[in-house]
Amino acid sequence: MLGIVSQGFSQSEGVEGGPRRDASDSGASGGYEVVSAPTAPKLPGMTVMRECADDAIDALCADLFLHAMNCTRTFGDFHCAVSGEPAVEPILRRLMLDPSLREFPWHRTHLWQVEELVVPRDHADSRWTVLREMLIEPSDIPRPQVHAMHIERSDVVLRYERELRETLGWREKGHDRLDYCLLGPSSLQIPDDPGQDALVTEDESVSPVRVTLARRTIGASRLVACLLTGTDARGHVMQLSQMRHEWPLRTTGGETRWYVDHDSAAHS
Repeated sequence: MLGIVSQGFSQSEGVEGGPRRDASDSGASGGYEVVSAPTAPKLPGMTVMRECADDAIDALCADLFLHAMNCTRTFGDFHCAVSGEPAVEPILRRLMLDPSLREFPWHRTHLWQVEELVVPRDHADSRWTVLREMLIEPSDIPRPQVHAMHIERSDVVLRYERELRETLGWREKGHDRLDYCLLGPSSLQIPDDPGQDALVTEDESVSPVRVTLARRTIGASRLVACLLTGTDARGHVMQLSQMRHEWPLRTTGGETRWYVDHDSAAHS
């Protein structure tokens, strides 16, 4: 695999360079049809492109593991916000099943929710249910380090904002921010911040209504990672590549990293 850096707004690494050969017969001589890999899309940040979704998930999980280990060595803990949307579920599954990730520092991890839908906890679309069943219970994260959005409370936004400030406030000033945010296509749709100091917001433009971390909270993270793979994500990649200079979510002192595959990057 050849690492390259694309020219322009974003950096791209791990892109398979050069043409690849298709096994279909292209003539009496038994030759091969030459098929070129798609060009890495220029997105707002670094783009990591792999041939298939499975390889993109591998790259994301490897980066997440290294980042978590570095943060626990530096700060003593790791603050990670995760969206429990369907597109993220394969990542959660990989984190629990991949033998190379068994040393992940779950006992030092604080888990935050990127978003939660205003639905009952036993609803099929509840992000909390997905996180509990696929990550919290199998990883054995200490329960005091699991920070749930209690959407049944009318003051959920204020409570979660207070919990963020109080928990991260134990860190040295300047380091009092999330270490990692894992997003999918749904959680990329972040509403405008309701105020300059808001850390959490409620999005009433969607149904069901959802509570989500504010743009400034996500943008202040050390690393924002987003998985956009498969043909279903192609529209998101194309839209982001067209608006990359106007994308409203900007990292401040951190990095945005996009994980895409050939299917999602085609025609971008």
